[in-house]
Amino acid sequence: MKEKIGLFICRCGENIAGVVDVDELAQRLRQDAEVAFVAEHALLCAPDGKAFLAEQVKESGATHVVIAACSPKDHEAEFQRVVEGAGMNKFLLQMANIREHCTWVTRNADAAFDKSLAMIKAAVRRVRLHELLEEKEVDCNPDVLVIGGGIAGIEAALLAAEAGRQVTLVDTDPSVGGMAPLIEEVAPNMECAPCMLSPRLDELNESEQITLLTNTDVTEILGYLGNFEVTVEKRARLVDEETCIGCDECINACPVSVPDERQFGLGDRKAIHVPYPGCVPNCAVIDRTACLRFNGEECTACAEACPMESLLFEQADEKQKISAGAIILATGHGVYGSAPDNSFQWKSIRGVYIMTQFERLTSNFGPTGGKVLKADGTPPRHIAVVHCVGRQELGYCSGVCCQTAMKVGLLAGDHDGEGDDKTPAPRVTHLHTDLLVAGWLGQSLYQRTVNHGSAFVHIKGPETVKIEQSGEEMVLQYRHVDGTAQTLAADMVVLATGLVPSAGTRKMAGMLELTQD
Repeated sequence: MKEKIGLFICRCGENIAGVVDVDELAQRLRQDAEVAFVAEHALLCAPDGKAFLAEQVKESGATHVVIAACSPKDHEAEFQRVVEGAGMNKFLLQMANIREHCTWVTRNADAAFDKSLAMIKAAVRRVRLHELLEEKEVDCNPDVLVIGGGIAGIEAALLAAEAGRQVTLVDTDPSVGGMAPLIEEVAPNMECAPCMLSPRLDELNESEQITLLTNTDVTEILGYLGNFEVTVEKRARLVDEETCIGCDECINACPVSVPDERQFGLGDRKAIHVPYPGCVPNCAVIDRTACLRFNGEECTACAEACPMESLLFEQADEKQKISAGAIILATGHGVYGSAPDNSFQWKSIRGVYIMTQFERLTSNFGPTGGKVLKADGTPPRHIAVVHCVGRQELGYCSGVCCQTAMKVGLLAGDHDGEGDDKTPAPRVTHLHTDLLVAGWLGQSLYQRTVNHGSAFVHIKGPETVKIEQSGEEMVLQYRHVDGTAQTLAADMVVLATGLVPSAGTRKMAGMLELTQD
């Protein structure tokens, strides 16, 4: 096909013509051998302007069109419809934005003219490289798959269901909720996280549009946008979700205790357990790696104690195929330093906690029933909070750690002692590098923390902090922002660590990337 390029220049009222000489611009461009004709109009986006464009394209037999006017975001789709109606392939149209990029950004007429001329010539060269495209329609599955059952995944599932979609929500954990149930109060407003989560869980549980698959892993994703075929493996819960009422009788009877991953090393759970009070589904689950019955012994303690006869020891894992037109990846986050290994700096020092562990100490369902206590069972007298721990290793700021760390002084001062008198609130000292306090709500939380008695010390960086055990206390050596070496004694240290992608996020991203090949 021999190209016949038609060039249209829009005066756009005074927006373009008030700065550059459109007549001179058109005259110069008519000398371009690649342009078949040049036409001008006062306002191409007006009804008579669009009629003029269609008429010129039809009469001239133009195969390609360049429109020098405003931003393609404003009218490109509209102009494409016009040239398509005139018999031209709409994808052979190119716009040169000489309004926003030229006349709106300079009042120097010569500079605006030269730039407009250069941009239009570039558009003419480019439109010759456009390819004939065709719009195709394919059948699309309207169903949605949400991978990840934290608060983001729950909200995504509810929104999609509200729009009339059938939704499958998959989570690798035995219950949904993610990290939210582990937090008692959320910064900056110090709102009750379980209280905010509970109504959303009720909506999720009651929705007829949402199928919930917990204790389930995604093993394969095939297909493309609009038509995905996803394979999932639902690990046997070994407890009947329909009849279990989460009464704890089986849990009390279980003879096996193992570290509870939801207490981050501060407490234990039984081999059969309910993830957290009021969870969805509100059903116990058996950890086969810990259960005596699945490790060569004939234990039936949980089955004997269950009043609903809900135990299903013979239940098998199931593979399922899920068809969906869209996949929402909402796999959430983990916490730097929370992995069960000894590679994390300071982890082996008695009295050092990451922020997530401290959150569990303040939770009514935590290992100490909401009391901020040291490992020896006594309340701390002085808490040191080290900010930005792990930022150098991670290479980024997580954006929420500062405000989360500010809760330490507020939460530590709210607990009661063992006797009748309220235990004196501990002193709290924050060692911070940058202090990210976002918006007036963040500033309000900071001021509230200061008013509550917390002190803030500006240091060179967390890498300058050294922690050494000294009897029942710890000595923190650090470098102040003024360069001086200083020390601080504390009997509890809380590390404000950054956020990392949750386990399995990279694997999910890799599966989705393969579908784009």
